[in-house]
Amino acid sequence: MWRMSRGDGQSSHAIIDPRPDRAAVIWFVNGCPLGVREFDDWNSALRWCEQMQAQNWAAGWRVTSE
Repeated sequence: MWRMSRGDGQSSHAIIDPRPDRAAVIWFVNGCPLGVREFDDWNSALRWCEQMQAQNWAAGWRVTSE
């Protein structure tokens, strides 16, 4: 979904894992998975992932292309 970095060399990213009857968001810091959250549908997972990105932005993370 997105990749972010901070000036101190840290990186973060999140992916949405579609499943047959739901979706999951998995997020990583420095390539290590930190957590997973399951949702009843793709739209709920997308909204939550966007909220997490906004929170990271407020904490100093910035979007990167890779």
